[in-house]
Amino acid sequence: MSNKMTQTEINKRIKQVTVEAEFRFKCMELATPFSKKTSDLIENATAIYNYAFHINPEAIKKSQEDANSSK
Repeated sequence: MSNKMTQTEINKRIKQVTVEAEFRFKCMELATPFSKKTSDLIENATAIYNYAFHINPEAIKKSQEDANSSK
């Protein structure tokens, strides 16, 4: 079995990555007026991103706490 990707597959993946990056930058643009520090900007942009994809912030917090407690 070959792991080589076709040019079409490569182009499709490049498009996916580009769209993802553009969306993340758009989240940062939206968060900019509400952020005074860089850390606030990142936190606010992440909240916008998570909201857009219906990601529950409490679930993220719990999974991070679980990961930290298992160390």
